[in-house]
Amino acid sequence: MIRKTETIIGIAGGVLSLLVFGAFSATILSTERETFENTLYPLLPYTDAFSNVEDAYELVTQFSTWLGIFLFLMVVSLVLATVFIIRNGRPKFAGTFYCISALFLLIGTQGIGFIFAFLFLVSAFLSFAKKVPDEENSTQRRSV
Repeated sequence: MIRKTETIIGIAGGVLSLLVFGAFSATILSTERETFENTLYPLLPYTDAFSNVEDAYELVTQFSTWLGIFLFLMVVSLVLATVFIIRNGRPKFAGTFYCISALFLLIGTQGIGFIFAFLFLVSAFLSFAKKVPDEENSTQRRSV
């Protein structure tokens, strides 16, 4: 029994989160200070944290760095979940790693990525909930 549903949902969540948040992180980290000041800084809300350009640039680049680190951890745990779920090898371990992937994504995005984390949690639930068919019952059904 191949668990295609869990695999497809998990990989879709990983690809979508990498496209959205990975692109954001890479864009911010490759932006120079002058470009940040002219393009992104005017879009930020005026708060004490973003009161001057230097502080705002530092905070946004720190956030992007941490986001990149947690995205890397999410990808590692997602690969482990996919390896464990292939050919119904160890679905409980896969479900655990799907939950860990969701946790890494939620921490890294500070809750913004809850939609993609929900996809990981759906895969985890399916990994835990689907029953493995009995070898004896399946052979008896075939012979009857």
